[in-house]
Amino acid sequence: ETGFEGRVVSTELGDASSLKMVFAALTKGSIALIAEILNVAEQLGVRSELEELWGDQATQQRHNQISTNAAKAWRFAGEMREISQTFSEVDAAPGFHEAAAQVFERLKSHKDWAERPSLAALLTSLSSQGIEEK
Repeated sequence: ETGFEGRVVSTELGDASSLKMVFAALTKGSIALIAEILNVAEQLGVRSELEELWGDQATQQRHNQISTNAAKAWRFAGEMREISQTFSEVDAAPGFHEAAAQVFERLKSHKDWAERPSLAALLTSLSSQGIEEK
């Protein structure tokens, strides 16, 4: 036994791919959204206040989501563009996932890091300062 359980989504061609797109739209898209919210809050000087509103557990969970995915975020940029195209094909707003692709591209300097980067390092990569340094 492999520990992996397959599931038939549909007999229609393309349904599994469509499900993958909308699933990743939320899971990976939300990581980009959280990263950019933290970036903006940091630049505006209100990150600690925001994190206080979130509470310790939610803040730690959000930091972990970003740092654990940073090393592979460069791969997510292309996927976000595919999701954006998928949204366009059904006349849904594609802009969010196009922006998410840009967020993930800014994290590409952390590609394949053996250790999880600090939140400070990630926020620097996302900020205009981090973009200028590249």
